[in-house]
Amino acid sequence: MRAFCATLFALIALVAVVWLASTANEGSHAGHGVAFELNGAPDAESTSGPALDAAAHGAQDPTSIAAGSEPQADGQLRRPIASDPVGAGLRVVDEDGAPIDGATVRFTPWHPQHWALGTGAALPATADLESATELRTTDEGGSCDAPSGNPIYGSAYFGSVVWAARPGSRVAGRTAPYQDSSPLFDGELTLERAPPAVATVVDGGLQPVPDARIEVRLPAITTLGTADRPRLVHARSMFHWLGQSGPTGDCELPAAPLDDSGLPDLVLVRAVHGGSLSGWTAVRPGDQVTLTLEAAFELQGLAPGSQDWLGEYATPPAVVVDCDTGAGWERLTTCALRPDTSFGPFQVPFREGAAYRVWLDGDTCEPAEARLTNVRPGTQRSITLEATLGWPLWIQVLARATGEALLDGDVSFEWRGAGGRMERRAWLDELDGSRLHVARGLPESVPLTVTVHAAGYAAATLDGLELPASASQVHQLSLDSAAPLHGRVTGLDPLPAAIDLLVGRHDARPAVRHRVELRPDGTFDAAEAPVGELWCAAVTPAGGRSTIANVGEVRFADLAFADRMALAGTVVDRETGVPIDEAWVVPALLVGERSVPAGRAAPVDATGRFRIDFGPTSTDGVAVLVEAPGYSSATRVVASSAAPFDLGQVRLAPAIGAVLVFESELGRSIPRASFRADGPSVVEQRLLDDTGRVELGDVALGSYQATLEVPGEDLARGISFDVRRDDDQIRVPLDGPGSIGVALPSAGTSSGRWRCELSAATSRFGLILQRHVAASATAVEFTGLPLLDWRVDLVDEDSGSIVDSTAAPLSEAAPHADVSLSASAAAFWIRVVDASGAPVAGARVVGRDALATSAWFQAQTDVNGLAVYRAEVPDDLVLDVVGPAGGSALATPAGPDARALHTASEDPFVVPLQSNCTAAVRLTGVDGEPLEGIEVQFFTETRTDRLGPPVQSDLDGLARLEGVGAGRTHIVVEDARFVPALWRATAAPEPEVAQLTLYRRSPLTVRVLDAELEPVPAATISTRFEPFGTHALEAFDWYGMHSSPEGYVTGADGICAISGVPEGELRLTVTAGAAVAEFDVQARPGETGAIDLVVQGD
Repeated sequence: MRAFCATLFALIALVAVVWLASTANEGSHAGHGVAFELNGAPDAESTSGPALDAAAHGAQDPTSIAAGSEPQADGQLRRPIASDPVGAGLRVVDEDGAPIDGATVRFTPWHPQHWALGTGAALPATADLESATELRTTDEGGSCDAPSGNPIYGSAYFGSVVWAARPGSRVAGRTAPYQDSSPLFDGELTLERAPPAVATVVDGGLQPVPDARIEVRLPAITTLGTADRPRLVHARSMFHWLGQSGPTGDCELPAAPLDDSGLPDLVLVRAVHGGSLSGWTAVRPGDQVTLTLEAAFELQGLAPGSQDWLGEYATPPAVVVDCDTGAGWERLTTCALRPDTSFGPFQVPFREGAAYRVWLDGDTCEPAEARLTNVRPGTQRSITLEATLGWPLWIQVLARATGEALLDGDVSFEWRGAGGRMERRAWLDELDGSRLHVARGLPESVPLTVTVHAAGYAAATLDGLELPASASQVHQLSLDSAAPLHGRVTGLDPLPAAIDLLVGRHDARPAVRHRVELRPDGTFDAAEAPVGELWCAAVTPAGGRSTIANVGEVRFADLAFADRMALAGTVVDRETGVPIDEAWVVPALLVGERSVPAGRAAPVDATGRFRIDFGPTSTDGVAVLVEAPGYSSATRVVASSAAPFDLGQVRLAPAIGAVLVFESELGRSIPRASFRADGPSVVEQRLLDDTGRVELGDVALGSYQATLEVPGEDLARGISFDVRRDDDQIRVPLDGPGSIGVALPSAGTSSGRWRCELSAATSRFGLILQRHVAASATAVEFTGLPLLDWRVDLVDEDSGSIVDSTAAPLSEAAPHADVSLSASAAAFWIRVVDASGAPVAGARVVGRDALATSAWFQAQTDVNGLAVYRAEVPDDLVLDVVGPAGGSALATPAGPDARALHTASEDPFVVPLQSNCTAAVRLTGVDGEPLEGIEVQFFTETRTDRLGPPVQSDLDGLARLEGVGAGRTHIVVEDARFVPALWRATAAPEPEVAQLTLYRRSPLTVRVLDAELEPVPAATISTRFEPFGTHALEAFDWYGMHSSPEGYVTGADGICAISGVPEGELRLTVTAGAAVAEFDVQARPGETGAIDLVVQGD
């Protein structure tokens, strides 16, 4: 397969060479002729093995292609006569036509290694260009003589280039084709004036450094997907100007040309002095910059294997050196491979404490990244990078609403390799008319993530693609319409000019990263956020993360950076209690029921111990995901806090294998369908096999939410299922003989689209089917449905609100149902104000029922204090409102009469925040003694929002939260020493103090014996916490209880050890076969002895 792809690339490249070379001589002087598109000879890099031999495919000799001449009948070439410019010269003038004295003029042959290299447009090394360049300086008349002979004009297949430059002017250049120098000398070269830029070279002590070598280069464009650019734009990669710092360390610089490259108006500058050099610095006209010299080391090496697929006329990959000082990978320097596969030695800036990686950036080779360790300044390092031909992957970008191909999409691939996070951009491949985005040189057997951005659409991400399996098909990504998102970032000093946003929906689709510019007051605008409800957070390059904002119809996100939080714990085997030293821990923030990674994974030490720090938290809480090879993962949740928190022991259970089977009653096969799931373990994206099976791998017991994407299907499928110990396979129906016709309302939506959802659930699985429908549609039909009791929901895409719902049961007797939905719900507008009546931006508004059993909607107020909800809600609707800087309004009634009066933003329902009340609770142990220093958190009744920061209990066990509005609050205590506790307290100006007893975690070991006092294995232990009902102990996992053996059953010795039991008297129920017995036992902290429970009977 790989060889086939390589051959295909070669054929495409050769076609491009013939077509482009045929236009190369239609005029190229002064950079305004037809472009020599870089899908010509350099694209031969996209081939492998014998495909590189052009003659094997009947192609012409490269000289014939470059010169545009045809072979004679005898097969010999009729070559053009190379114009040797003996006696010719070049005159350089300013924009007034006056001659320029002292301008530097460089004539350079254009070899394959002189293009901008790889997918990142890496510049060839200045030293390599200088060794091939003829340098001239203009005289008083602005003239210089021309180099003569073949080395400049006839030795390079791609022709030659001349660049002229002087400080205080914009550079100018021309290109000429192979063996024809005349376009270089066709008239005067004009250097336009530009505001002079000055670079000052200093050492580490900030002292000026005279006589430093100054290198000036131009940003260049990649050869990929730039077939419409003039040759001179591509020739920017060969521009180089060399200067020298004066006695004060200053050097005046030339400016970039004004061309149609689309690149910024700047030059790249660095300084070299002895064994030190600076990094590359971007300099615009008129800038004054400082170049600080750093220590350096030298790097050289080999890339064996590249000779097998790199042709004579192909551009080589770039050798790239990156470093990471804690703020992410930064490109330091690059160079090109030589034909013998060697590179270097070249200098690399040394950064104390930095991590270094070296990799190959080419459009056909895998990166072959490798780490450099123990790097010291002044040394020379050697490295070998195995150059391997990579895989291609094609992406088709579509507009979901219309199915239209989006050709201007920006497509990138990301993966994690041996050298860390890697990225490769795709380009639009139009040579064969397919108009698909393609990336080549992708690695094998590594999960890839593709992200697509397109103007006017919400960015989308697809996870879990792997090669070579994914290389045989075109992958489609459908983009939803975008709506502007506004917000504000606070808590950063200094405030950066730009920041990354993570934006995601409240579903299984992954979040997408957006770069936004920040205004001086921290506000921002993002154009690519999806319509409907979403969440977002700001992240810094160093891994800092803001609070997470939930965004509804009012599209404003208030993102705050605060103190970092510390979590600690010990990872042990649940069965044996032995520390697991191969575990790693990932912190996450909670957004509703979703978790979002909040930092880098951290390994545990040899004792299983970990401590992890991460940035600001979500109001919904934080979590740590703990994983280890051969174990199911575990997640531990704690409330948001800036104080250190010890989780105690985190017990991991051995993982079990699971298989999901999608069964088709209609005989349908979906072998390329894509599946992923989230739950107690994460099931990364993978493909179904021909039988509809998907191997979940080793996963933990519990409930999972999954998505299934079927190629060519306009349905979004969601699946929920449970993994149980006794299940060999989990079977889910894919289709059936049922159908549902849905009549849609005639009223449109602000977004122009509805989303129609079908959902059904059994005791074993749940299904959700979603279809996007234009608001102008009058009906939608769902066919091929399993015979289940379906619910039909109509959702407004703009607000994400459920507009109407109905039931549609299907059975063998009635396999078809027709239902009708309406859109009668009016908008309900809410304004939150402070005590003075001023609007409050960023306040959280939750609509719930009076008993706080259901939260019907959540929103955040905009800069005008407004929030809106569009959907049917219960008559007993009440509002909980929490201010961003304190204050709240709890249980504010908002019944039908109130909602009917406030259907427009001009006349909203006003909710004033209050801060004159206090909520209080006293904590005691089972002995009645007060408990000091326990962290207590106060929430709204639905626990969707925390009221203020956590508070600590005092010497009397009293914890008080001041500055809130009147109403009932929810109390949460999560201390690793005690069983978690929930309680309620009423906030009032003079509050009644709630009383809460905390129970210490205790071990409880029981041994079950029969009448002959022999051990009883496999006996089930359950508990009775109430006067009625027996409950499986698994139901109390939230309390942190675990057992050994797992599952609260006795082992072969009749023993079951339970940890985390609340201290005090406990009634246990033992079930052994048909025998059932109850026992009252005492659990005491610190006791480890076994309690014998004797079961009478069979």
